[in-house]
Order: sequence, then structure tokens, then C-alpha cells
Amino acid sequence: MTIGVEALPLTFVAHALAVAGAVTVLVWNLYYRGGLAWEATNKSLIFNLHPVLMLIGLIIIGGEAIMSYKSLPLKKEVKKGIHLVLHAIAIILGSVGIAAAFKNHNESNIANLYSLHSWLGISIISLYGIQAELESIRQHKHEKIKNEEAQIQKAMEQKKAAIDAQNQKKVLEITEKADKHRSNNTLPMKCFGICTD
Repeated sequence: MTIGVEALPLTFVAHALAVAGAVTVLVWNLYYRGGLAWEATNKSLIFNLHPVLMLIGLIIIGGEAIMSYKSLPLKKEVKKGIHLVLHAIAIILGSVGIAAAFKNHNESNIANLYSLHSWLGISIISLYGIQAELESIRQHKHEKIKNEEAQIQKAMEQKKAAIDAQNQKKVLEITEKADKHRSNNTLPMKCFGICTD
């Protein structure tokens, strides 16, 4: 059983939480942790990119991608395009966020993948990417099946049109023969559904 609730109004709560989360993490990293940088002598500035990009990329934009598919009042193909683009942006930002963590660790001589957090993070973004790839493969197969069905339907319509034309030709021939015999007051030699002279 499903509950008939529109998705769009519920997304406003998610948008508000996303903005609050993004502002909180940005203020934390910019004001309390000294800022963001890809290249810096203070290596913690490089690491600061990690929480910002992971939150904005995977959590917020990934969440927007999920919500956009159900809540936007657009055509299905447009929603799918928006969904795809937002997920691609989420994966890119998440990958850059992970790269920032690795860059910080490598430049600070800290071992990589030493915590449960790092292993779960790698697993999650890997599964996210695998899911996107599997969906791409599924979509490609769906399009292929759709095209094959369209070709079969077209072939069936052409065959039906050819059979109809052939039947119409036979009916016309029979009608002409019947008219000929009526006008001559003669009977055909055989008549078992198809009359012959």
C-alpha cells in the first residue's frame, strides 16, 4: 500500500537541511580551521577540502539527484537528464574530496586507509560509481530492447499491410470474375470460396 503524498513539498525540508549543513561545514572549515587550499604549506588546509567536497558532492548534490527524479514536474527524459548530471557532479566532487584526503596524507607522511572511516568511504564511493555504471548498462540495454521492439513492430505492420494488400487483390479478382459471370449469365467451373473459370 502506498501513501499518496506529493514529493515536492517534502523536498523543501531536505533543501533547508542541505543549506544548513553546507553553511555549517563551510563556516567550520573557513573560520575555525583556517580555510581551503589544494596547495599549501599548512597541510590541514588541503584536508579541509575533504569534508566540504564530500558533504556538498555526495550528500547534498547526490541527494538532489535522487529527489529531482521524483519531485520535478518535468517530462521523464528531462528528469533523467538532470538526475544523471547531478549524480555525475556528485561523483566528481566526491572523487576530488577523496583525492584531497590522500594528497594531505601523502604530503604529511600519514598512512592512507588506516581507519574504518576511510575504508567505508572508499567502499561507498566505489559502490556509488558501480551503481551509476550498472544503471548506464541497464539504460543501454533498455534502449536496445526498445529499438528492437520498434523494428519488430514496424516489420509486423509492413507484413500485415502486404497481406492486406494481397487479400484485397484476391477479393478484387474474385469480384471481377463474379461480375463477369453475372453479366454473361454463366456459372464458374468451381466455387469453394475462390471461384475459378
